[in-house]
Amino acid sequence: ESYEAFKEGLCSRCDENGLLCMRMGMHSYTDYKELQAVGELRANDKPPVLYLTTADKKPFCRIHYKITVRVSGHDESTMHGGEIGTISVRLHSKTRSKKLTDHIRFSEKAMYFEPGFEYSALVTGKGVPDPASYASVYWEYQTNFLNPLTWRILSAPRIFLDYIMIESLEYPDMQLKLCPLNENAVISGTENILQEKYCK
Repeated sequence: ESYEAFKEGLCSRCDENGLLCMRMGMHSYTDYKELQAVGELRANDKPPVLYLTTADKKPFCRIHYKITVRVSGHDESTMHGGEIGTISVRLHSKTRSKKLTDHIRFSEKAMYFEPGFEYSALVTGKGVPDPASYASVYWEYQTNFLNPLTWRILSAPRIFLDYIMIESLEYPDMQLKLCPLNENAVISGTENILQEKYCK
C-alpha cells in the first residue's frame, strides 16, 4: 500500500489481504526465492515493495511491533474523560524476569486518548524476550502550565485501558493481549503491570 499505511500498522499480518512478507537484510533474497518456489511470486512480476524502520544509532536493526491501545469506555473512564500523553511499553520474558525490552514508545509526541476508542501504531524496539509474557506500561501525562484545564491537582494523572494488544511482525507467533488488574487505571509516573490473565 504505502509507507503511511505501514506506519499505522495496516500491513502487520502476512496472512491478511493477500499480503506477502519477507525479512529484510541478509534474509530477503532467501525469502524471495522461497516465495518464488511456492508460486507466490513469479520472475516477471513487479518487484515487491518492502518497508522497514531502523534505529538512528547502532544497533540499527529493530523489531517491528503493532501496538493497539483500547481506552476503556466504562463509566469511571468516561467520567474521567480523555487524556493527553504518551504510552510506553516494556515487554518481560516468561523464563527470566531480568530479560526485557527497552521502553517501546507508542508515539513520539503526546496524543489525545479518548474513552471508548482504539488506537494503533507500528513501532520499533530491541529484541523481544522469548517468549514474552507480560508488560510494564508507563503513562506520561502531558500538562501545560498555561492551560489550567490540563492540571491534575487532586489526583494523579491516569488513563483507563481495556487492553493493549502487541504483535510482532518478525515473530508472527507473538501476539499478546494484556489488561490491567481489575480494570484499574494506569497511573502516571509508576510501573503498571498488564498481563493476559487479567483480561476478561
